[in-house]
Amino acid sequence: MPSLILKPTHKAVTAYYDSLAKFAKFGIKHETAVRSAFQELLESCARPFDWKLVPEYAIRRKGRAEAKADGALLDNYGRTLLICLLREEVSIDDLDKGRNEAGEISVGEVRLDERKYALRIAKVSGTVDDWIVHFAITQANNKHDTAFFIELGRALARKQRPPEIDYERIGIVPRFLVDYWCGEHGQYGMWLNQLAEANAGDWRGNNVFVWKQAPNGLLMPPLCFFASSALATYCALELGKKQSDKDTSATAVRKWVSRLRLKTAGTPKIREVKVAADGICFVT
Repeated sequence: MPSLILKPTHKAVTAYYDSLAKFAKFGIKHETAVRSAFQELLESCARPFDWKLVPEYAIRRKGRAEAKADGALLDNYGRTLLICLLREEVSIDDLDKGRNEAGEISVGEVRLDERKYALRIAKVSGTVDDWIVHFAITQANNKHDTAFFIELGRALARKQRPPEIDYERIGIVPRFLVDYWCGEHGQYGMWLNQLAEANAGDWRGNNVFVWKQAPNGLLMPPLCFFASSALATYCALELGKKQSDKDTSATAVRKWVSRLRLKTAGTPKIREVKVAADGICFVT
């Protein structure tokens, strides 16, 4: 997962302190003014990850008034879902059976079961010092849900705390799909130019584009260009697997595309992938 490395000398940080100093010069200390400077800092830090800061972010709760966070950094649905899976806030089985859709809270556009979410927080932290845990306790009390309190007690009494994020919970395939769905670092348009100008290979007859063996740094085609079966073939090829492997079969890859709500491009459409002596053949 990407990490933010921020130093006091970074431009965004110095700009933040400059803004605070200017406000102080005019005797301005109220929260609204200071908050704008901090928002600019957050937006600058979020930009390399393609995250969007939403001030006064509404947290939807089924049948209840919205809660408001001072702000939230939102990612695309697929990446948010992967983080929720890694944090065990939702399971693949929940997704496939739609059980999470009845949840009363959401992270971005991913709906979560507040009961399971609260128990997970208690298990990891060993405390109930979180508003979601408080909310779940209130809900369970109103519903006389004794089973929740028994599970909560067990979660708090654990001697060993599980890791907050466990990368073993999901494999490489969904992470690969999310990271490269619109091309490396999201450079969708750049690969369109590669195709149009044949810089990455050569067009041959019968709508076949042969991608020459890629030098270091050459962009791979965005995965949104691939038809379902071609996508599975390419995933197996790039990840050093066989398409007969369980996680890179056409069915498995198609399920992940659906779970992650990834949208395919209309054109160009890569319908088949073949390995040739002089490169990779993309049949369009």
